Amino acid sequence: MPSIKSLKQLINNFEDEPKSERSKILNSIEIPTNDFRKFASWKEDSYTRNCIARTQAYEFILICWDENASTPIHGHDNKDCWMYQIEGALNEKIFKETDSGFETISEETLTKNNVGFMHDNLGFHRLQNDLPQRAMSLHIYATPIDKCLIYSDKVHKFETVELSYDNDHS
Repeated sequence: MPSIKSLKQLINNFEDEPKSERSKILNSIEIPTNDFRKFASWKEDSYTRNCIARTQAYEFILICWDENASTPIHGHDNKDCWMYQIEGALNEKIFKETDSGFETISEETLTKNNVGFMHDNLGFHRLQNDLPQRAMSLHIYATPIDKCLIYSDKVHKFETVELSYDNDHS
């Protein structure tokens, strides 16, 4: 597969290829980090969801992570989710729910140019920027994700949450 040099090329290739080829496309990315910066926004001690493109078939979201920002344990509403690490590193833990809480199934660190994949049939996961620097990752959903299950530490159960963007550039 030829190198992907722009966001437009990435979106066009992703849209045209079957699901089985999409990881190969993401592994071909050679888009300069600066090309993502125009979509970036930051929130202290948290992360932002910045929509780059959205159709009925897919959604491209740039997630900008402040130092030590993390998601709660969550699912993906049975959507396929590919993650491409643009800058920095994220720790991903995948869990399965047990009678007594959660058991960690796997843990890995996504570093620059790494590609990950998540779907509810793999479990629930949490992403965290453990480093004392900001990070950026591109999350691609097939189809768009409008709601998901998020584990609430306050009430000790999953709740369905409607998702929104911090910025919509689509």
